[in-house]
Amino acid sequence: MKSLVISALVLVLSFVFGTNWQPAPTDALWSNTYTFQDAMVDLGVISPRQHEAILRVREGEMAAMLMQTNLVDTAAVTLSTLPAMAVVSVSGTCTLTPEDGETIALTVSRMMEGLLPENVMVVDDNLNVLFVDD
Repeated sequence: MKSLVISALVLVLSFVFGTNWQPAPTDALWSNTYTFQDAMVDLGVISPRQHEAILRVREGEMAAMLMQTNLVDTAAVTLSTLPAMAVVSVSGTCTLTPEDGETIALTVSRMMEGLLPENVMVVDDNLNVLFVDD
């Protein structure tokens, strides 16, 4: 039944948007790292270039939010999708601890759909790893 509904949805979307939509690999389609934006790229609603631009804006928003805290003086965030991953580089107003790194990783992971804390690495301005969940 589920495959029939999906097939009908694909047929309707193909007709409405006039695209040659190819479904994502099954493991990616149902995983928690396949995002709404990824689906929009696959459907041809937004281009891969627009998707990258959205990610760059998201990185800036995340960095700006981290810099509003008392712990972080400067921050840079780099995101990737499929799988969703992030690298966060921060310099603190004081020496940052691994617990601070974990807090930053949890905060960043909750700001992006499909991003899990174990896929976030936090480093300080001296490239000391503050958080990485192996």
